[in-house]
Amino acid sequence: MTERLTRRLSASIWGVGVLTLAAIITALATTGSLNLQTRLTDLLPAPQQSPAVTRATAQLASQGDDRLVILIHADNREQRQRAATVAADKLRQSSAFAHVAANGAELISPGTREKIRHLYFSHRFHLLAPDDRAALARLAEHQDTDNTAARDHFLQRARRRLATPGFASGQRFLADPLGLSRAMVQHTRRNTAPGISTTPSGQLTATGPAGEHFAVILAKSQGNPFSMTGQSVARKVIGQARDAVHQVTPDANVLISGAIRHAAVASARARFETTVIGLGSLAGIILLMLWLFASLRPLAGSLCVVAGGVLTAIVVTRLIFGNIHIFTVVFGASLVGVAVDYCLHFFAERWRHPDSGHALRAIAPAITLGLVTSAAAYGGMAIAPFPGLRQIAVFTTFGLAGTWLGVMLLLPGLGGTPPRRGVALGWANIWLRSGPALLARQRPRTVIAALVFVIAGASIVTAIALHPDDELGSLYNPPSSLIQADKQIARVLGASATGQAILIRGQSRAQTLAREQALVAQLTQSQYLAARVRAITTAYLSPDIQKKTYSRLAATLYASAGPVIKLLQHTGYPSHLVKRQQRTFNAQRGDVLEFKTWLASPAGRPYRSLWLGHVSGRYADLVQIQSVADQTRLETAINDADGAMLIDRPAQISNLLQHYRRSATWLLGAAYGMAWALLSVFLGVRRAALIVAAPLTASLLVSALFAITGWAFTIFNVMALLLLLGLGADYGIFLRFAGRDSAPTMTAVAASSTTTVAAFGLLAASATPPLHQFGVTLGLGVVLTFLITNLTSALGRQSG
Repeated sequence: MTERLTRRLSASIWGVGVLTLAAIITALATTGSLNLQTRLTDLLPAPQQSPAVTRATAQLASQGDDRLVILIHADNREQRQRAATVAADKLRQSSAFAHVAANGAELISPGTREKIRHLYFSHRFHLLAPDDRAALARLAEHQDTDNTAARDHFLQRARRRLATPGFASGQRFLADPLGLSRAMVQHTRRNTAPGISTTPSGQLTATGPAGEHFAVILAKSQGNPFSMTGQSVARKVIGQARDAVHQVTPDANVLISGAIRHAAVASARARFETTVIGLGSLAGIILLMLWLFASLRPLAGSLCVVAGGVLTAIVVTRLIFGNIHIFTVVFGASLVGVAVDYCLHFFAERWRHPDSGHALRAIAPAITLGLVTSAAAYGGMAIAPFPGLRQIAVFTTFGLAGTWLGVMLLLPGLGGTPPRRGVALGWANIWLRSGPALLARQRPRTVIAALVFVIAGASIVTAIALHPDDELGSLYNPPSSLIQADKQIARVLGASATGQAILIRGQSRAQTLAREQALVAQLTQSQYLAARVRAITTAYLSPDIQKKTYSRLAATLYASAGPVIKLLQHTGYPSHLVKRQQRTFNAQRGDVLEFKTWLASPAGRPYRSLWLGHVSGRYADLVQIQSVADQTRLETAINDADGAMLIDRPAQISNLLQHYRRSATWLLGAAYGMAWALLSVFLGVRRAALIVAAPLTASLLVSALFAITGWAFTIFNVMALLLLLGLGADYGIFLRFAGRDSAPTMTAVAASSTTTVAAFGLLAASATPPLHQFGVTLGLGVVLTFLITNLTSALGRQSG
C-alpha cells in the first residue's frame, strides 16, 4: 500500500510540474515573449576579430534587411503607373510596412528635399559632384593651355539653364550660374537610390539593360523582418499586392526582392516541416505502440511523458537563450521519435515484470546510463561556440531529461495490467536466434576482424574522397523563383547584395574620409571600373578637399574677370549685382561643411549606417560594394590603399563553417573517448569498446557513403554523427542490461530505432539544408547502428 501511494504521489508531483511548465509557456506566448528567430545566420558564432571588423561585419549583415523592392513591367507608362498605385496602396494598408514609396515625393518628402537642396546650395563652392570636380581639376592643372573642354563642361550647362524661359532673370541663376549645387543634389540622389529615377509625373522608375521600363515600389518593413508574426502578415499582403497588379494589368511582370521574402519563405517552410515531422512522428508512435501493446494506457502514458519532455526543453531553452530559433523547433519536432525510447523500454520490461515498480527498477540503470551517455554526446555540442548547435544541444538534452523524469515519476503510478505479449516478441526471438547475433556467436573472430576491416576501410575512403562543403549555400537553399527575381532586380538597378564592403580606418575623421575618397575614385574610374560602390564621400567631401575645391574655383571659374564674371556680364546683369555675387563667393572662403553637421542633416541620413565612428582608438567607416566589375582590380586596389580592408561576409561565413567543422570533428573524437571511458567504469573496457564500436562503425560507413556519392558534407553532418553516438550507445547499453529473456529488450530497441528512423527520415525531406543533412545522416546511421549493435552485443555476451 505504501509503495502504491508513493507511486501516485510521484505521478502527482510530475503532473503539477508539467502543468506549471505549460502555464509558463502559455504566459510567454500570450505576452509575446516566446520569440522565434528565423535568421539563419543567427545560428553561426561571431567571428573572433578586431572590434572595428566585428562592428563592420554586424553593420554589413543588417544592411537592407528591412527593405522590399518591387519592379512592375507593363506595355505602357499608364499601365505601369496604375499597377504601381494599386500595389503600393495594398502595402500601405498593412501593418507589416512602415513606409511605402512609389513616387519621388514619398521617397523623399518635399520638406526634406528642400533642406538637402539648401544645405548643398549653402556650400556650393566647396561640395561638387564628381564630374564637376574632375573637370575643375583639369582646368586648374592646365591653366596655361587651351582647356576648352573642361571650361565648356560648366559653361554649356549654364547656357542650357539660360535657355529655360524666365530663368535668367531670377536670383537662382545669379546665385549659382554654373548649377553646381543642383548637380551635387542630382548626384547624391542617384547614389542614394542607384538605378532609380523619377518620371515627369513623379513616379519612381527604372530601365533595364535591354531598355525595358519598370515602375518601382520601395518599402520598409515594420519592426524586425525576421519576426515570424511580421513575416506571415508581410507574405500575405505581398501576395495581395501581386494579385491587385494582375487584376488591373493581367500581363504585367512583377519582380519582388527583399530579405523579408526570404525570411517569410524560410519560416513557412519551417512551420510546415514542424507540423509534418511532429505529426508524422506522433502518428508513427501511436500506430507502433498500439500494435506492440494493444492498449491505450501505454500510448497515453508515453504521450504524456514525451509532452513533458518537450515542455521542459522549451522552457529551459527560453530561459537560457532568451529566444528559440525556428531551426531548433523543427529539430525538436524530431525529438518526439527519440524521447519515446525510454517509454518503450518501460512497457516492454513489464512483459517480464508485471509489477510497474519492479519494471522501473529493472530498466532504471540502463535508461539512466543511457541518459548520461546521450547528455555527454549532446553536451559536446553545448560547449561548442556555435549558437545554433548549442541551442539544439540544450533543447535535446533537457527534452530527454524531462522524458526520463516522466518515466521515473509518472509511468509507475499508472499501474494497470501488463500489456499483452504480441507477435513482436516472437519476431524478436527469431531475430535473436537467427539474425546477426547468431553469426557473432558462431564466428566471433571473423566478426571482429570484419569490424576492424570495415572501420579501417571506411576511414581510408573518408580521408581520401570526402570533400566537405563549407559554403554559405549549406545553410539556406532558397526557391529558384526568389533567386531569379533577386538577379533580375539586381540587373535592372545595377546593384545587388554582394555581402562585401571595404573597411576604411584612419587616425582622424579627415584622414579616414580622405583615404576613402582616394580609394573610391580609383575603384570607380570609368575606363578601369573595378566596382560600383556606395560611400560617404560620394555625398560629402573632407574639409581639406572642400578647401582645395574652393581654391581651384577661385583661381579659375570665379577669378576676377574669369568665366563666371564674363558670363554674368554677357547675360546682362547690372555691374552691382555681378560684384555682389563676387563678394558672396569671396565671403564663403573657408566656410566648409563640417562632417558632424552633414551627418546629422537629412542629406547624411542615408549614409549614417556607413559611419562606424571611433573604434579602438581609430576612426572607421564602410564603403558598400554594390556590384563588382573586376574582382582582381578590386582586391589590388584595396591591398594598395592605406587603412583599407575587404569585408567579405559570405567568405567569413564559409571560413567559420570550415573552422567549426574541423573543431567539431575533433570534438566527435573526444566524445567517443569520453563515452568509452565512462562506460568502462561501469561495464569494463572490452564491453565499453564493443558498445561504442557500433555507432563508430556506422558513422564511418555513412561518411564513406557521402564521400563516394559526392553528397554535401558539412558541420551539420558531423554534429549528426555526434548525436548518433548517443543513440547507438543507448542501444548497446539496453541490450547489455537485458537478462536471459532479452526478447522484450530487443523489441523495445527495434521499436525505438524504428521511431527514430521515421522521425529523422521525415527530417531528411526538409528543404532546409542543415535539417536535410541531419536527417539523412541520422536516418542511415541509426539503421546501420541497430544492425551492428546486434553483432557487438552478442560478442559482449560471449565475453561476459
